[in-house]
Amino acid sequence: MIKYILIAMAAAAIIGIGWPLAVSAFGGGPNEASNLVEATNRTNNKAESLNDSFTQVIPPAPRRAPPLPAQTAAAGQTQDTANTHYPSGPGPATGIQEDSGPGVEPQPTPDFTTYEHSSEHAVRDAIEYLNRLQSELQPTQTQYIQAVEQLQRAWNPRYERAVEEYKRFAYRIDHADAMATDYFEVQQNLTAQITNPEDRKKAEQRDLAESDIYLDWRDQAFRTLGQAQLIMLDLHDMNVIITKQRLSAHFAALYEDFQEIPPAITLLHEELDRFRQESEKIQQTFGVAAR
Repeated sequence: MIKYILIAMAAAAIIGIGWPLAVSAFGGGPNEASNLVEATNRTNNKAESLNDSFTQVIPPAPRRAPPLPAQTAAAGQTQDTANTHYPSGPGPATGIQEDSGPGVEPQPTPDFTTYEHSSEHAVRDAIEYLNRLQSELQPTQTQYIQAVEQLQRAWNPRYERAVEEYKRFAYRIDHADAMATDYFEVQQNLTAQITNPEDRKKAEQRDLAESDIYLDWRDQAFRTLGQAQLIMLDLHDMNVIITKQRLSAHFAALYEDFQEIPPAITLLHEELDRFRQESEKIQQTFGVAAR
């Protein structure tokens, strides 16, 4: 489960990186520094929201942090977007652009499929089968079914929210990490343009300090993500268990339906002698033998 200390440390590191990155950008319009600060701030907000969502479903408990997870394909998706903030042609000697106006570039559409768990697909297939079972065989609504359905209605909205928050949280971390790569590359290119040796040395020191701050943030962010991944494994398991229980309840109802003869058949059979007597009476009264 998520350790609150990791959330606090990640939040502190995120806040700490914002000021030096913003100062080094020297103001102005959209750039790598402002984009990175914005992304990391959103990550902090998502961490708090993620923690709230998870604790509503499962109480927090200590867990060991897993190894640093590998980078995902999100880094490749953000490369082109980040590079569009800077022109390819030569600029002023300082490398700093003037503010071009209040326009904001559209954010890339997040691709959350990278963060889907395999059980999500299996559960969707199970729900499709359950809908087919209900429409084709129409099992009787038993107390078993009603109890499981009530459990599912309480679970499903909160589980879906937790899944959505996790995917957004993981995407934000990967997205900020990818933007940081572009940011430090741009900063190094700018530093290389400084001709005064003393000023260039100071700029190199600032770049190195920013890099150290960022690496601390990255370590804490991915550790927090690792804790979230452990929680999600528990949530996915419970979602599968509830789904299996729903299927069992509906299928068990079929056993009850087929163990007893339908009442219409048994009731009519109980009156069979009366109908036979009435039939014989009609035959005796109006049949050929009566003439």
